[in-house]
Amino acid sequence: LKLLKRCAPHEVEALDLDFSVIIDDLGLSKKVELKKDGTNIKVTADNRMEYIQLYVNYFLSKRLAPMTAAFRNGLRNVLDLDWLRMFSPLELSMLIGGVDLEIDFNELKKFTTVHNIKSEHDQHYMDLFWLVINEFSPIDKKKFLKFITGCPRPPIMGFKTLTPPMGIQLVHDVDKLPTAATCMNLLKLPLYQDTDTLRRKLAYAISANAGFELS
Repeated sequence: LKLLKRCAPHEVEALDLDFSVIIDDLGLSKKVELKKDGTNIKVTADNRMEYIQLYVNYFLSKRLAPMTAAFRNGLRNVLDLDWLRMFSPLELSMLIGGVDLEIDFNELKKFTTVHNIKSEHDQHYMDLFWLVINEFSPIDKKKFLKFITGCPRPPIMGFKTLTPPMGIQLVHDVDKLPTAATCMNLLKLPLYQDTDTLRRKLAYAISANAGFELS
């Protein structure tokens, strides 16, 4: 489109464009007219700005309208759309996707429930776990949070508002990788024999996105 805007009149004619576009519709090529009888209207130096405006409007608005409507209808089934009008697009994005801040695992620890602690050894193991993940790089911390919750960013109001609260379930099958159930914000953590194995297995799991399929 930038090239078309800068072309000399004879170059515009050489492009042999009309007021239609070819799109991929489920693997099939389909011609769509940008205006009535568009296939019979040639793009010229005089009308090229109209073509550019219609082209952009089609791909950024008109073509997306059915998908936007479907998303809106689905959203209104769980949220009153009047509530959404209180927020700007940026505010809504932050509410849904969290905020891109440094992840405070000490705060996360306060609001995490650990299941199946049966001994002092298990409690010591959990202390090692928190030490290990606090040593992660900022990128790996985001990977870890996404691995468990499905989102790499903490909630805008902090982990006390994470719903459901994060949980850790200790399991005894040390041959498995750590896995996660993101719908429950639940980490299934094997009781490995040493800290190095714990660190290595966690790092592999969050990088490989291990989930239900490896549970």
